[in-house]
Amino acid sequence: MNSCGSAKGSPGAVRRSPVEVLPVELLKKHSIVADWLALTRASNLPTVLSDALVGCAMAFCVSTSLVGYDIEWFTVAATAIGLASFYMAGMVLNGIVDRRIDAQERPYRPIAAGRIRLPVAWSAFVVLMGLGFSLRPSFSPTPTPVVVAALIGIWTLSTANSMRSDMLRRLAKGWCVIAVGAAIWWAIDSVARAPFDLSTLKPEVADSVYAASVALNTVTVLLAASIVLYNFTHARSAWSIGFLALCRFLVPIAMMMAIIVPNGTFAAEYGALQVPSSGGLLRPGATNLLFALALPVGIAIHTVVLSLAARREVSRDASQYRCASCGYPVTTDATRCSECGISFAEKAPLAEGALPPRDRLRATLLASMPLIPVAILVVYAWLFAFRSIGMGGALGGMITGSSILGITTPFWVARWTYAATATLLAIWFAIASTRGLRAALLHTTRKPSGIAAMIAAFALLDAASVAVLGHIAISLACIALWITTRLLQRRILGS
Repeated sequence: MNSCGSAKGSPGAVRRSPVEVLPVELLKKHSIVADWLALTRASNLPTVLSDALVGCAMAFCVSTSLVGYDIEWFTVAATAIGLASFYMAGMVLNGIVDRRIDAQERPYRPIAAGRIRLPVAWSAFVVLMGLGFSLRPSFSPTPTPVVVAALIGIWTLSTANSMRSDMLRRLAKGWCVIAVGAAIWWAIDSVARAPFDLSTLKPEVADSVYAASVALNTVTVLLAASIVLYNFTHARSAWSIGFLALCRFLVPIAMMMAIIVPNGTFAAEYGALQVPSSGGLLRPGATNLLFALALPVGIAIHTVVLSLAARREVSRDASQYRCASCGYPVTTDATRCSECGISFAEKAPLAEGALPPRDRLRATLLASMPLIPVAILVVYAWLFAFRSIGMGGALGGMITGSSILGITTPFWVARWTYAATATLLAIWFAIASTRGLRAALLHTTRKPSGIAAMIAAFALLDAASVAVLGHIAISLACIALWITTRLLQRRILGS
């Protein structure tokens, strides 16, 4: 949910805190550019890129063809831009779907305030979604015809509304329905279609190529579907948080698949076992896939914790009750929840009391839950680090050294460095996430900043996840993205 504010003087209105008023003045100062940056939540984009970097580290661990970082970085960059496009498309769709709620509770939002017209917002959503599908390694055709058809429908409907022509409006709505159907058919066809003529290949090779293409396209389609389903269901059910968690979970998976499925084929040596030249924690091969998948699970858990806290983000000055169905704060004179629409005559709201001091410990435990999958790998890293001291002689003939930021070090030094770095970053994430969660739950005026801090903490979680796999350079990049996110959030509203 977003931080909210209502017009002063209206009965039962929710007063905005100074933290929430600041972005309004910035929007007035920077006009249309700031409006689009605020609508797409551009300040949080670095966390999407850090999630994608986790996918890079996962790919290094499960494919032997990537030992020595021999990958196509252009593919990585294009996929990262595509994932960022999906994120911005989701934020634009959120502003479109919530425009009526924003008009009452967050009137400064660009669409609710009328600074960005509805057809323009719909057009931006369609183009961004098309860009996300286009910037990925796949033999499937780009959705350009579907995007063009959707844009025609959007602007035809806008023209019909301005002309108040019922017949043109019916035609435009029918065209939009056809465009949506075409988009769904295109998505299904892109998953099931063979990437090219496989008849000339050996049966086992053809099966591998087809499976690779299906896996790559399925992840992309699931990511896009989760974005749409969350935005259209989050106001109806708290269970929609699952779709949001799935979105974050699939970001590193999509990047990993884009790397290990180059040109629609699995690496020929996939599944082989050998020690990577980078000295990473895990050996490459198919057996490490389950270990690598533990990292996106931590990202998904943090998404759930963040979303639960965000549902309490409305200022508690006038919100003495919360909806019993979705947990959204409501005013004393409200008769219906503005979030899920349930009537309080059917289900009475719950009293909103201040959290007792003992809940501070619960908040800490809740904020640290995403570290559970990472902690398992950290423990394994420390066990291997202690074993590596006595393994020097046994492995001396097989391992000459490991690399840390391009510097060759003894094998045991690298293992201890990876374990210690991952532990410190995990503690840093726990502190940052706990402080953000406590601010969101306990302090009225710091709720938006607390949610923003938890969003930025994605990058710290990613840094710890990557460090435990033995990729210090990527971990440092994630830390830089955390710093970038916090700096951007000072100028662009992050929640």
